[in-house]
Amino acid sequence: MLIALLLLALLLPACARQPGSFGPDPGRVAQLDEILSRMGADETFSGSVLIARDGEVLLSRGYGSADRELGIANTPQTRFFIGSVTKQFTAMAILILQSQGRLNVQDPICSYIEDCPAAWEDITIHHLLTHTSGMIVMPDDNSYPESPITPRELLDRFKDAPLDFQPGERHSYSNCGYWVLGPIIEQVSGQTYEAFVQQWILEPLDMHDSGFDQDASGLAVGYVDQNTTRPTQVIESSFLYSAGALYSTVEDLYRWDQALLTEQLVPRELLDQMFTPQVSLYPDAVGSVAYGYGWLVWDHLGRQMVGHGGALDGFRAWIFRYPDDRITIIVLSNQEDSQDTMFYSWRLLTYETIAIETEDGAKIAYAGPLEAQAGGRFSASFMVTDPSGQPAQGLLVGTLGESPTDSAAVRTSTLLTTDGMATLDLPVDLPAGITRLYCRFGGVDYEVARITISP
Repeated sequence: MLIALLLLALLLPACARQPGSFGPDPGRVAQLDEILSRMGADETFSGSVLIARDGEVLLSRGYGSADRELGIANTPQTRFFIGSVTKQFTAMAILILQSQGRLNVQDPICSYIEDCPAAWEDITIHHLLTHTSGMIVMPDDNSYPESPITPRELLDRFKDAPLDFQPGERHSYSNCGYWVLGPIIEQVSGQTYEAFVQQWILEPLDMHDSGFDQDASGLAVGYVDQNTTRPTQVIESSFLYSAGALYSTVEDLYRWDQALLTEQLVPRELLDQMFTPQVSLYPDAVGSVAYGYGWLVWDHLGRQMVGHGGALDGFRAWIFRYPDDRITIIVLSNQEDSQDTMFYSWRLLTYETIAIETEDGAKIAYAGPLEAQAGGRFSASFMVTDPSGQPAQGLLVGTLGESPTDSAAVRTSTLLTTDGMATLDLPVDLPAGITRLYCRFGGVDYEVARITISP
């Protein structure tokens, strides 16, 4: 559910700057719009997308259906549950309280938690924000409640669970940790978590299409895939709470994005802490992803990039930001199988793309890096269409090496999704130099690109 985004961090390699202009330009945006329009027409993608650069919105559009039964289309104003993207709002709430002098991120959490378990005595707010508390990922009882539960009842599900490691020892993504931040906000502010976020973040930013009421009007209906008309279960928001209960729109999240370029909510010093790499997710890997406060942080293509995803039953969400370049890419979806489409969209806008034609007239479009680091990981996105231009189906095999039969080559494979998308993720177990990326489809290997591997 919510923790799916952590595994996706491996899909975001840090590597050198690619040739050509960076970021979304009108041509790439139009290309993406055409792809998503086709996919929206047959419901292989359902959601809304906003792309902006230098304060100018280049694309803000909905695709597919917000409600298939009623025939309601997605629009830029459609409200989607955003799952763990909520965590950045929880982190901001903590920083707002620190800016008001009412707490400090280095405070022990037991100063604010009634009947705090002894195992939590060494945990600080900082540990919760960075997923370094040692708390478990999810409680053993992670069943969805049928009616609202209190924050205390939620904490009781995991308060007696032993820590996985000593606080500060390492990073391990924890929804439980972010659930504990909610009661801290409530204890310090004297308001409910939802009311505090509403008063101090959503209202000042005119985010009037965002909130926590799971029965609010204008909410998209969540689906598993294009072939499902039955909605997924709506998860009780009191269970999602401060780790994932917020809904929003692409336009509201753009208001949030623009506010993060200013000191409207907190002073610059605290804002910088939010985007400072506080802990590496994979300290032994080259080009590792780091975590700030509620945000993943990368050095991507020679630029700072911050982002976060969310995953709930029937919904997927991603926000990608390049603050120095003032580039923002927001993709929200009410379809579970849209993750590969989201990553293809992002890579199409930030990398040079390569298209090749197969023997039978199918097309393989590659969006991904042309460089990698030895000892790191190589990840790229593919979109495969059949000779008629429709999404292709089948097995896609990726190979990094001198030839498809190279004994030293690295290989992986995956089935194409219903929208003809695939993400291939490979360890770079090759020496520095020039190698090739091959793609096998329909039993035939095709050379896609030459890849430079740096030491």
